[in-house]
Amino acid sequence: MFEQKLIKIGESELMANIKKCPYCNGIPKVKKTLIKFIENDIDKYYVECTDCGAATIQYDTYFGYSVSGGKFRVLSEKEAIGLAVADWNNRRFNSYTKLLHMSYKDKVIWQIRSLLADAWYGAMVPTDSPEWRTGWELRKVAETKKLLVLHSDINYDMSEVARILFNDIQVKDIIFGYLETVNNMNLEPDEIREWNYCFNRFIEGEEYIKPSIRDRISNMLMKIGM
Repeated sequence: MFEQKLIKIGESELMANIKKCPYCNGIPKVKKTLIKFIENDIDKYYVECTDCGAATIQYDTYFGYSVSGGKFRVLSEKEAIGLAVADWNNRRFNSYTKLLHMSYKDKVIWQIRSLLADAWYGAMVPTDSPEWRTGWELRKVAETKKLLVLHSDINYDMSEVARILFNDIQVKDIIFGYLETVNNMNLEPDEIREWNYCFNRFIEGEEYIKPSIRDRISNMLMKIGM
């Protein structure tokens, strides 16, 4: 009961200035969830639309955060709620929300960025996984094009690199191959050529693709990151 009261106090101080949902014009609410971490209970705070479920990332009062570029420190409950509300008002949402409202083209660019970043930054991804193999294929293309240069000390904008790579037909083919694998489509070589062609036309916005193939590609892309 005491914890719920604290949440309501935090809400009353901040909700007056919170904006309506940009996706459905719904009413957002500050929410709290509890997760277990080893032997600790961790409270996490976020803002979520009560209508469509759009939400911010979650802030906790256990791990350290750097607020406004300052030193890392543990947040108070009020600060965690304040950051979540600020994210909402500035239209900074969690990955699920952003993906749900992206165009198919932007979903593919997001996927390129995610896989490329895994290979470039050395993420903990199994070396025999489709993610690892695809990420390194994309990295090789980016390095060949001089979009990424090893030992350059440049802080690369991976989103911009992915956006440039998207225009390369080889990259689109690589991404289709990845999606074909993770969706267990098990296509024959002739089918792969047909689907690859349709996939590349689909994400460019072409309308003449057969409805059956268009719907399957649509469903395949909807699974990205979900």
